[in-house]
Amino acid sequence: MKKILAMVLVGVIGMCIFTGCGKSEEEKAMDEIADHLRDEAAADGVDIDKMVEEEAEKYNAELEAGNKEIANMNDLIESLKNNEMVPLREQSETYFNATDSETAKKAAEEFNKAYDKYLEAAIGEYFTDEYDASELLRQNDIHRIKITDSELQTRVNYLDNCYGKNYNRIRFYGADSEIECLLMYNETDDQIVSDVTLIYNDGRSITPDLSSIGKPVQGVEFVVNKNDLIITDYTWGYEFTVDSPAGTSIGNADGSPIFPEGEYSIGTELWENTIEEYNSKME
Repeated sequence: MKKILAMVLVGVIGMCIFTGCGKSEEEKAMDEIADHLRDEAAADGVDIDKMVEEEAEKYNAELEAGNKEIANMNDLIESLKNNEMVPLREQSETYFNATDSETAKKAAEEFNKAYDKYLEAAIGEYFTDEYDASELLRQNDIHRIKITDSELQTRVNYLDNCYGKNYNRIRFYGADSEIECLLMYNETDDQIVSDVTLIYNDGRSITPDLSSIGKPVQGVEFVVNKNDLIITDYTWGYEFTVDSPAGTSIGNADGSPIFPEGEYSIGTELWENTIEEYNSKME
């Protein structure tokens, strides 16, 4: 009870301290209450004035420490922006705007090096782990994670095989949330397909000899697997591999429809063969 009384007294006297001259009747009444409570506290051995002073000092010390903490954090953020973030931003922009694979590879390498240096400088008292540090990059519109080998290889495949060429259909197939291969071809308004090529991220490629199908390659679907490409209109189907670009018929002997299954599914498809479209679809 004495502790509760003491806290009440601190509040009352604190209010009285900040009142000026020309007090109202209510303020005078508050003074009288404060004096009465001060006498009551003194009878219990409590120096209210000293307690108020100590509480004020404690509050000011905590406020000063908090302001210093904020200032130190702001200084760190400003230092990161002016130093470690500069090469990250530069290499990120170079990487995402590259129109040739060698530039993209070099920028990815330099970005990842700069990313490690950024984490070394950032993680500590204020940013306790990589997630906290990477959030600061996101807030400043900088790529927030390292560029993975799979991401880089997918971009390299696109730049080496599609960018600047006349393919009007470009599909990316993947499994387990990773882009694994790139399918490119041309298709007319009446859905006649030509110039088909499938390229895996490990460099293997399949370029089917469509003439071996022996019928119009029109209105077809593609089924992509780790080692083969199937082209089908569901009444017929042909399987193509790296070693067998001529293809093999996989149609059912009784002429029934075929529905081959694929190990990969379409991750995304570009509507325009531009870097901007690529970056947008791959975000």
